Amino acid sequence: MNRDQTTGLAAAARASVLGQAARRLSEVLQDTAYAFAPAAWRWAYPKFEASNAADAVKFFDEHGWVIFRNVFDGEEIRSFRQAVENIHQNAYAGDLLSSGDLGGRRLVFDRRILDIARCILRDTPSYFGDSTASADVGAMGFHKDNPDREDVSAPDWRSPYTVIRMGVYLQDHESHSGGLAVRDGSHLAVHRNRGRPLAIPTRTGDVVVWSLRTTHSGYAARLRALPNVFVPVPVVKMLGSSAFAGRGVLSRVFRPLELDRRLALFVTFGIGDGHQARYLSYLQTRHYAVAKWQATDYDPHVFDDAKACDVKLVRMGEEVSTIDVSKLHREHVELPR
Repeated sequence: MNRDQTTGLAAAARASVLGQAARRLSEVLQDTAYAFAPAAWRWAYPKFEASNAADAVKFFDEHGWVIFRNVFDGEEIRSFRQAVENIHQNAYAGDLLSSGDLGGRRLVFDRRILDIARCILRDTPSYFGDSTASADVGAMGFHKDNPDREDVSAPDWRSPYTVIRMGVYLQDHESHSGGLAVRDGSHLAVHRNRGRPLAIPTRTGDVVVWSLRTTHSGYAARLRALPNVFVPVPVVKMLGSSAFAGRGVLSRVFRPLELDRRLALFVTFGIGDGHQARYLSYLQTRHYAVAKWQATDYDPHVFDDAKACDVKLVRMGEEVSTIDVSKLHREHVELPR
């Protein structure tokens, strides 16, 4: 490599770093403006009971997310928290349906979870092994989870999207930090910075559902004095877990987690259509997904349970058994058209 080439690469690297910094600053300024706009102070967060299915579907279609209140009781949540702790202590790598702690009808095939999936999808749910138990603070930053995140003419954006994720946060995030953040209505726009940012106010026992096209982030922060004012995600990302620790100088500014550890359960459903097929093709390019499928082994009775629960169960482990995960992407890469 000659001197001119080296100089050119260095200049390109500097331009990339400056571009990223400019985008982060733009996001902070935009989200700060959203947070202090009068509408942000007046807007109410609708929450739905399972009996309000029609209203919940209408809200989801418009906003790209919806909260179902009081799905699980306190005893169930405590049991889930212990199960998540067990999964992480045992380093279990498979999906939740095959887990000894949360398998079968304890979560993925729970009647209430499947009823919500049917409600939002308006079809028979299809489950394909995309579920996880999350513990503590991980990656932050607004992103989408669908395959096509850059091109509005790509397949994900040609028709209403039919792959959803359900989150069960195992502690309060209505008055505490650490919950889900979304950009309202962002499932209708490919651009990552479109939509007003919100910290979703889930209570213990709620289920929140969002489209994989919805721009979202984990670990939203709440201010002590102004808990409904949205804190820009780049600011929280810069501060890291210290924003939620409940001690030190930042504890005077931010509300902490309700409990010592932030625990959550996530399950993804589709309806077996073209959107699901493209999402599965995308997951076969991702290290984490293929590794999870390869570690998943269903007992035969699980398929009987699926039939009894009227849910399609897709067994991905056999399909990816020969894939070398070391050659797969650890970050998002767009699928070919």
